[in-house]
Amino acid sequence: MLNFKKSIFLSIFCLGLSCQIQAADLSTADYKNLTKQKTFEHLLYEAYGNSTHGPAGVLGYQVDSFFTNNFYFSIAIYGIVSGNQGGFGIVSAGAGLRYNLINNLDFDSKLLIGSGGGGGVKGGGGIMFEVLSGLSWQLLKNIYLDFKIGYLKFPTGELETFTYNFGFSWRYDKLIL
Repeated sequence: MLNFKKSIFLSIFCLGLSCQIQAADLSTADYKNLTKQKTFEHLLYEAYGNSTHGPAGVLGYQVDSFFTNNFYFSIAIYGIVSGNQGGFGIVSAGAGLRYNLINNLDFDSKLLIGSGGGGGVKGGGGIMFEVLSGLSWQLLKNIYLDFKIGYLKFPTGELETFTYNFGFSWRYDKLIL
């Protein structure tokens, strides 16, 4: 059995050595066309004032990719961490607006549309809408503290609640061609 494991490992190792991934060099035109895309990633806790089984909280991750200086596309995923609804989760996408109010303070608002359910939550067909608005305060260079309030609704189900979330976000620029 030990020889079989060794031969499998050696085969995979040799296959890995023989595979070469090569990328083409960037041309002068490619270098001229490189642009920066502003991106924010968020790690958030979101509380639901009322749900199928009382108050609940979810932990979420969001990515905002900007297509103009202030408008962005967002994707989000949340999973239950508190409350009596084990297994509940949401995946959504949407659009938003982020605007600098004063030095180190941004206004951020977004609309998310997605799907969610599980944990005995009466989400109907699973489609959900959430609107969020709030402030992001820059603590350090490219590190922000976020606080938003919002409203979550499953139109074909019973879950409809006010929400608030808070967490941290970080900003960076991606190079795109």
